[in-house]
Amino acid sequence: MNIISFKRGIIVIDIILALTMGTIFISIILTSSFEMRDLFERAKSKKLLLDKFENSTSTKLTVTKLFGNDMLEKNIEIQSDDYTEDGLNTSRYVKSILFTSITPRFPDNGASSVGTPFCSTDFIKNNIIGLSLYGKVNYRNVNVEAIVLPIDPLLPLTDIEVRNGIAYISADSTKSTDPDIFIIDIQDKNQPEILSSLNTGPGLSAVAVAGKRIYASSASTAYQLHTIYMNNLNSLSLENKFALALPFATATRSFGSSIFYRNGFIYLGTEKWDGDEFSIIDVHDPMTPSKIGSFEIGSKINDIFVTDQYVYLADSDELQFRILDIENATNPILHNSFSQSGFNRQEGKIVSNFENDIVFGRTSGGFDIVKDHELYSFASTSSTTLAQFTSLNIPGGLYGSISDRNFHYLATREIDKEFQILRKADLSKNLFENSTSTKNIFSLPVAPETMTCDGDNLYILAHLSPVIYHIYFR
Repeated sequence: MNIISFKRGIIVIDIILALTMGTIFISIILTSSFEMRDLFERAKSKKLLLDKFENSTSTKLTVTKLFGNDMLEKNIEIQSDDYTEDGLNTSRYVKSILFTSITPRFPDNGASSVGTPFCSTDFIKNNIIGLSLYGKVNYRNVNVEAIVLPIDPLLPLTDIEVRNGIAYISADSTKSTDPDIFIIDIQDKNQPEILSSLNTGPGLSAVAVAGKRIYASSASTAYQLHTIYMNNLNSLSLENKFALALPFATATRSFGSSIFYRNGFIYLGTEKWDGDEFSIIDVHDPMTPSKIGSFEIGSKINDIFVTDQYVYLADSDELQFRILDIENATNPILHNSFSQSGFNRQEGKIVSNFENDIVFGRTSGGFDIVKDHELYSFASTSSTTLAQFTSLNIPGGLYGSISDRNFHYLATREIDKEFQILRKADLSKNLFENSTSTKNIFSLPVAPETMTCDGDNLYILAHLSPVIYHIYFR
């Protein structure tokens, strides 16, 4: 009898558990059904909104702004009115949806349009699309690794660009037989591999990589622009040489000193000579380049950066930082200039642009005078007026600058402080004048030659040494 009662009790418990499980199962099905219905309605609403967008019957709010150093961020907000569905009296209202896209500034030309590498907007967070408003650095996670290149240590290296772990390096040797352009795979930092090299003639002072071509300013009075074609990374050929026309028959051509590529045009700087030191050259057909515009500076141009309408020049005379308006590329005009004390000793050395935040850097002039600063930072609101700036004294001079949303990363020739990280917010408050505690400083065993970036990576090319310093953040 007890056994029968026990079995009946188990059956009752089984029934209760079955009913409970059934109830839970039904609840899950109903919840999923409601969620699927909600998802269906949302998709249906967005489909209708997209249809209205395509038919231009809805409100479209488009905001386009700079993203990083050579991209555009476009936000499109679509707003809809009430509508009636299937002729019935029931109506729905879809408020808005937001589309965001990140694209090259000149999408029509593809990879050949870019003039600068695609670099991180937030190096510290190791994120190509960085969205933080105020970054914090865990300095223990800053990694600096030396990449020793398999190149003759006596060969002077002049410039570097890096794309996807491949370094494009120019050189200016005193030997006519030495190569002056190298393509080196630096992905294995312990065993970098020269993929190809080429001797173009007199030596190169600066390079700009665009698609399958390397454009280089030549340290030669015969030809100031060399075009190097890459059939692949293992095959280089000199495609073309271009010489600037003489202003008069007895004039002597100058050396090329700096270069920038943007959307089918070369922006070339030279040392001081009788002709114009700045030239715009159309290379849409690389085999037949043609000069379309120029401007006389009166001194050597050391660095160039080009935006949609303006050219920023770092040069060696009293007006060490110039902005040219190139809306009419055939007739560049001076838009603005900037000069500070020390111009008689110090050269304008570098200029960089990140979302229209401008950094202009100078050399030290051989010795340090505290009041004659080497770093000048212009916020985006002052990128063309140059009316407001913050500055900093950097003994040794500034030879490279890369920025992101929160920091400036600097390559300097200040001894034992060759790589520095400056927080933009602190620099804008002039917190660096009386203290170095708010700067993060790293010592390199060599002086920097120049600096570039590639994705989340920073690279410093050593001066008078075949070494690249790779900087990345964990």
